[in-house]
Amino acid sequence: MEFRVLGPVEVLDGARSLQLGGPKPRTLLAALLLESGRVVSVDRLIDILWPLSPPGSAPALIQTYVSALRKELLAAGRGEVIETRAPGYVVRTRPGELDSEQFEALVAEGRRRAAAGDLEGASGSFVAALGLWRGEALGGLGEALRTEATRLEEMRLSAIEERITTDLARNAESEIVAELRSLVGEHPTRERLRGQLMIALYRLGMQAEALTIFQRGRDLLVEELGIEPGPELRAIHEAVLRADDTTLGWTSISRPDSTSRTGTSDQRLRLRDPHLRLPNPRHEVQDLGFGGPDSRAGRAEHPDGRYSGSGEERVEGTRRSGPVLAQLPPEPPDFTGRRHEVEMLAELLVPRVGVPVAVVSGQGGSGKSALAGHVGHRLAREFSDGQIHVELRGMTDAPAAPEEVLGRLLRELGADPVNLPAGQEERAARYRSLLAGRRVLIVLDDAADERQVRPLLPGTPGPAVLITSRNRLAGLAGAAFTELAVLSPDEGVELLTRIVGQDRVGKQEEAARRIVALCGHLPLAIRIAGAKLTSRRAWSLDLMADRLTSELRRLDELAVGDQEVRAGIELSYRALPGPARRGLRLLGLLGLPGFCAATVGALLGLPRDEAEDLIEGLVDAQLVEHTGTDGLGDLRYRIHDLVRIFARERAESEDEPQDRVAAVEGVLGRWLWLIQQITLAAPSGSIHLREAYPHAIEVEPALAESVLADPRAWFEAEQDSLVVGVEVAAAMDLDELAGELASALCGSVFVVHNRLQAWTRTHDAALAAARRAGNKHGEARLLAELGELKFAQDRFAEARECLIQALAMFREVGDAQGETSALASLGASCREQGRFAEALEHLDAARITARAMGEEAAIGQVTRLRGSVRLELGDYSLAQEDLAESLTAYRNAGSRRGEALTLRSLSLVHRAMGELALAEDLAAQSLAIFREVGDELLEAFGVQAWAKSRLRQGKYDGLLTQLENALAVSRRSADRFGTALTLRTLGELHLAEARYDHAATCFDESIHLWDELDLPLFRARTLRDVSHLHTRLGDPTTAHATLQSALQIFDRYGSREYNELTEAPD
Repeated sequence: MEFRVLGPVEVLDGARSLQLGGPKPRTLLAALLLESGRVVSVDRLIDILWPLSPPGSAPALIQTYVSALRKELLAAGRGEVIETRAPGYVVRTRPGELDSEQFEALVAEGRRRAAAGDLEGASGSFVAALGLWRGEALGGLGEALRTEATRLEEMRLSAIEERITTDLARNAESEIVAELRSLVGEHPTRERLRGQLMIALYRLGMQAEALTIFQRGRDLLVEELGIEPGPELRAIHEAVLRADDTTLGWTSISRPDSTSRTGTSDQRLRLRDPHLRLPNPRHEVQDLGFGGPDSRAGRAEHPDGRYSGSGEERVEGTRRSGPVLAQLPPEPPDFTGRRHEVEMLAELLVPRVGVPVAVVSGQGGSGKSALAGHVGHRLAREFSDGQIHVELRGMTDAPAAPEEVLGRLLRELGADPVNLPAGQEERAARYRSLLAGRRVLIVLDDAADERQVRPLLPGTPGPAVLITSRNRLAGLAGAAFTELAVLSPDEGVELLTRIVGQDRVGKQEEAARRIVALCGHLPLAIRIAGAKLTSRRAWSLDLMADRLTSELRRLDELAVGDQEVRAGIELSYRALPGPARRGLRLLGLLGLPGFCAATVGALLGLPRDEAEDLIEGLVDAQLVEHTGTDGLGDLRYRIHDLVRIFARERAESEDEPQDRVAAVEGVLGRWLWLIQQITLAAPSGSIHLREAYPHAIEVEPALAESVLADPRAWFEAEQDSLVVGVEVAAAMDLDELAGELASALCGSVFVVHNRLQAWTRTHDAALAAARRAGNKHGEARLLAELGELKFAQDRFAEARECLIQALAMFREVGDAQGETSALASLGASCREQGRFAEALEHLDAARITARAMGEEAAIGQVTRLRGSVRLELGDYSLAQEDLAESLTAYRNAGSRRGEALTLRSLSLVHRAMGELALAEDLAAQSLAIFREVGDELLEAFGVQAWAKSRLRQGKYDGLLTQLENALAVSRRSADRFGTALTLRTLGELHLAEARYDHAATCFDESIHLWDELDLPLFRARTLRDVSHLHTRLGDPTTAHATLQSALQIFDRYGSREYNELTEAPD
């Protein structure tokens, strides 16, 4: 068995990867593995898994995660790996099973071999150690073990440095210089790597470039860190300046000529101190000095002091002449952006060691050819023997055959056209011979795959190769890869400006940004839109943007002359195998903003591993892109907007309607099942309008376990796609499916996290579909849920109207459960508006139907709301009776959230009765449950109630921070009611502690919000607080007038305050 932490955390049983669950159990296992053989306490594990606010159930959750991991390990025959040892757990692996331990052992072995003089063996040990790494250590776990991941990464970099020191000691600089360039680019402030690169460059005859590398590093250290290079790096710099071969370990084998600087022909010297350690390096790209005609940066110096160039080359004392080719297409006049890529490619292609090969990949229209042309023209002086450009037509029906390309190149390089070799291998050999030692840049544009390119690669130093392809060409060993993304919004506007002109864009910049966004920031699409605007001077940019707005005609608009976005995507589409084409079509049909492999599997009916292979094939074809890793550790993907539109067009023309429906139902049905399970595991405390979801499709156990272990992470990853899923189903007139999914979301964490805008979108779409289908029952449910949405948005009058319509429809179709829900929600809405008699009327009717159904959650909700109305009226005894019944019902239903809401209401009752200690205890109980279920917004309400009960007892310690945090949550959730309520309590705290200015500010903002919400009763309660403030300020006249204003409102609504004239309970 293999336990792996040097990359994504995984456990292998032979070739099988064990199912470890979501990020939390993976993090737990990683934490134990990193302390293999040592006990990790439960407290420490809680700190790792929940660093900010652990739930009250954290110890139980850890036990659950350990149990699940043991079960999976037991199935693989290793159930004893995780042992319980007070005060926590310990992992016991066998020798050689844990990759981090293997890594440390191999590094130690490499050091021993180096110390013994076995340099080849030492290098091999370091290579074996580094080969265990599969990516970022502890990948996919986020910040949970960031310190450990950083420690492991430092160990990896140190091992690389030690391996390179060993390679330098065995005179292998030519093998490692390209790698060193890349490493210094990735870690530019790591001085040891920079020093090693300088040594390698010097030994290879590139003294000037070694000095340039030092200067860049010094500039970076000074600018970013404000420090000078350390003594070791300065010592190497001085040695390079003095051409100190002894210190730098130069040998004749390393030099481009056979005579050393000191005149000894077979001098063999080693690095004086092969373990010289130099400190620390990130990618910096600066001007490389290619601009001037006299630039010698990167040029190889000959023994006579002259530099190669001018179409000639000195080879063993003779001159060899050949044609100087200049085949690069004209440089694009509107080339924009890509500074980082240009500098990186320049740095990669100029070196004279080996044959630099750079591959630029990207989707069609992303500007790969334009970038290659720009870089080629910029580097033309560096490649003085010419520049070759070959159009490989890789994405066409007739890609160029390597044999034919070689024939053309041989003729252009001066070979006798009559006596060209016949076969591909013979032509490739002659081609390499003619290129040997020549400074030629070869641009291979639009490559199909590695097989087309390999015969065209030179074999000896001198030339450099720049390849563009829509495919990644990952099989080209030794190549450097650059993936070209679309332009940034600012770069897109800059490109459009260069085409259309500053005068037009400057007057309509917002329209220009719309055009760029609608073009998906794709350079080709922006160029086409710009060309249209240039040829149609009467068109405004607003008109162009409007013409692009409709997805039904956008690809038609993005065509001009022989340039067409649709045709470019078509080439990539046709190159795909059949299953991948179908996958792309259906992904376009679904139109999700992001997705994972599980979604693709559900869409196509494929196992997860096959779905992953298919989607990665689309990534390789540049039709889909990675967007990161979600909270469950799954890779996330997206389709470019224009590719999505193309794919949807193809789905509608190539796939049968029933196949399209089945695909959408496959994805949405599985989402529906997952949401149903999440809600069952953590009931919301509200009445469910649907008892069953006929379209739900059970998912595979591994996925279910992963999602249910961390439902919040799943919702965070899929929230936008869930909304789009409802809209897609509605647009396809799948009204029942759209309604079921919208309703399921309504009872899920969409409510918990106040995602009100998303809720509006799902229900507007589903309601329209239900009405088109004449689905009265579905319409009633969606209207009731929209009423709940309006209530959550504090739009109580609108909520009441929706609920009245829903109630009538529920009665028409005979849905008692729906009727109960609508009545309960109407009661809640009327209560907030101070319509207490009407609220009780609705809630009394709801209690009758709820009891008749025997639905515990419904009884819990109705009696809780009824108790809260009794509280407003000052009927404390009846309020306690209702709330006691609610508490019992919620507990019978297993609804922790409902239980917490009722406990909070009971706390308010006892606070109003003056039983403050009991009120504080009940509020604390409710707050603990809100934290346990992870409901951040209700936690803020819980804090407000708890803080107020303590405030009334004169217990002020810690309240300010707690209330300010609760206020921040309410603001972030756009909950105006919660914001106003918390502001009022904060004002009371400031008043109690004589911070009168702060108190006035809080009360003023609270009153402003109550007025916005049209809630006079809550305004009156805050006015009463303001009256107390004026009394404390010594202004009894204003205090009395303010209190009278409040009393008038209390009297109008018949609330308890009119008689009590004491502090308000809320």
